[in-house]
Amino acid sequence: MTSDCTPRYVQAHPETGGRQAVAEAWRNITAVGATPLAVTDNMNFGNPQKPEIMGQFAGAIMGMAEACKALDFPVVSGNVSLYNETEGQADPADADHRRGRRHRGHRQGRRLAPHAGRARPSC
Repeated sequence: MTSDCTPRYVQAHPETGGRQAVAEAWRNITAVGATPLAVTDNMNFGNPQKPEIMGQFAGAIMGMAEACKALDFPVVSGNVSLYNETEGQADPADADHRRGRRHRGHRQGRRLAPHAGRARPSC
């Protein structure tokens, strides 16, 4: 299992950031010899009544959907948290949690640790 997202990417370009979050998780799972199975998303954004925040949210969803379709990586659950702001500033973050299965006979590799970084536009 891995949890990945680079909030700066989502903030800079939401669709690309959403695609990158999915691809990063895919790479981290396959890098240890596991097979990616499914995705559950955890999206955190600011006030959706602000057009720029709603644009980030919608763009990240579109990018994640595109990557999941391309990788045949089904989304099996998710969570959305909105209105994540401090003094009017959004701190968006959309972390994708991926689950994989290690192949039998594969040597034990390093364990994946969840990334603790906070996202700018939800990652």
